[in-house]
Amino acid sequence: MEIRCGSPHSSTACSYRRGRPLIEHRKVLPVKEPGSRTPQEVFQSHGKALVAEDLDGIVANYAPDASFITPAGVRHGHDGVREGFARLFADLPHARWDLKIQAFEGEVLFLECSADSDTNHAEHGVDTFVFRNGFSQTQTVRYTLTPTS
Repeated sequence: MEIRCGSPHSSTACSYRRGRPLIEHRKVLPVKEPGSRTPQEVFQSHGKALVAEDLDGIVANYAPDASFITPAGVRHGHDGVREGFARLFADLPHARWDLKIQAFEGEVLFLECSADSDTNHAEHGVDTFVFRNGFSQTQTVRYTLTPTS
C-alpha cells in the first residue's frame, strides 16, 4: 500500500495541511496490510512451516473459519487445521517432501506431492488450496500411506 498525502509528489508521502508541508517529503516503502499476502506468499510461508513441523506457523496461514477437507472428514477453523496437520505429522514424522506439481490459478493452488519418513511413505498426494484475503481459506488433502520397508 502506498501512502499519499495529496501533494503533487506521487511517490512520496508527507503531512500536508492546506498545501503546506508539516514534515519533509520522504520515500514511503510499500507496507503489507494483514491479510494482503498473495497466494504464493501464503504458500511459501506454509511450506516453511510444514518442513519445520511448526503447527503454530501453519495455523497462522489459515483464516479463522478455514475448512480442512480429507477423506476422513471436514475440520473447521484453526483447531481443525491444527488437528489435521497433527495427524499428518503423526503419519509422516520429519518427512522429506517432494513437490511434483504446483499450479496456481488466481486464488487456487493445485499440487501433487510425495513424502518419505522413517516410518511411512506417502504417495499420490494431491492437495488443493483456496486462498482468500491473504490466508488459506480451504484445503483438500489426500495421500496414500504405506509403511517404509
